[in-house]
Amino acid sequence: MPWSHRGFHEAVATWAQVMDVTRRYARRLGPDSWHELRFEDLVADPEEQLRKLCAYLGEEYAPEMTEPHRMAAAAVPARKTWHRRTHGALDVSRAGSWQQRLTPDRIRLCDWASG
Repeated sequence: MPWSHRGFHEAVATWAQVMDVTRRYARRLGPDSWHELRFEDLVADPEEQLRKLCAYLGEEYAPEMTEPHRMAAAAVPARKTWHRRTHGALDVSRAGSWQQRLTPDRIRLCDWASG
């Protein structure tokens, strides 16, 4: 992303730290104040995951929620080129794309950092 000048190792360290803090707060807050939604789950079954999220939020589910690309032109400015994929349909293959983009050593580092 254009604003990030971090190297891979620093990005992994930051990600691991954020995940640790997030998990701690999730335990403290409890299930009434915390809902985890994983990208992998969202792209695998958008309707089910969005229904669960809506139930948690007390909102009504609408089928068009599974088609965010229809609103992207209005919601995501064109200058934010790093969000260009929001203008297309959900792509299930993106969930595991890191496995093809990272070397085995980097995958091991991510696995180690994530505990």
